[in-house]
Amino acid sequence: MQTFLVTGSNLIMGNLFDSYGTKWILPIGTVVYSLGLMLLSLSTEFYQIILTQGIICGVGAAAVFNCATNSTLTWFFKYRAAALGIVVAGSSIGGIVLPIFMNKLIPRIGFPWTVRILGFVVLLFCGLACFTVKSRLPPRPKPLIIADVVKPFREVTFSLVVASSFFVFWGLYLPFNYLNIQAQQQGISPELVPYILPILNAVR
Repeated sequence: MQTFLVTGSNLIMGNLFDSYGTKWILPIGTVVYSLGLMLLSLSTEFYQIILTQGIICGVGAAAVFNCATNSTLTWFFKYRAAALGIVVAGSSIGGIVLPIFMNKLIPRIGFPWTVRILGFVVLLFCGLACFTVKSRLPPRPKPLIIADVVKPFREVTFSLVVASSFFVFWGLYLPFNYLNIQAQQQGISPELVPYILPILNAVR
């Protein structure tokens, strides 16, 4: 759910970014993302986890992610792909640091406080981004017209990319969920198992 909202909400977030820039979207996204993590720490039922991590964190992360990537694209033309690749590589860095961070803290202070600290970390770094991430282009307010949203899907290439991405995400995160369990079953050293996911994130 969270991944779907981060990537699938681009249709709406892109329009909001074009209309308002980062001035309001990035701070609101930062607060919503952090709030979702704080509420996740209080969740005890499955539906609460869906609401907090899946929906609230998903919407907040979508706002932050879109502001970061779209702003980068406005500053580069010749090296746009390289610049965007560097920005997106931040998710891999987080994928290395945060699993180790959580594996170390959960046995000491428990899951709820670990997630709360993670919420404060997100608030800190995304808060810094609120003051540093800016678009080169000024906002151009415009209404959300459904016809403009549907129009790109008339291009075969675009539709194929969207369809392929849809199916990729069905299987993308399965290894992340079950890798540690399989490693334990295969007799991998218990000291190494917590670092398998960070290693996977480092090489992808």
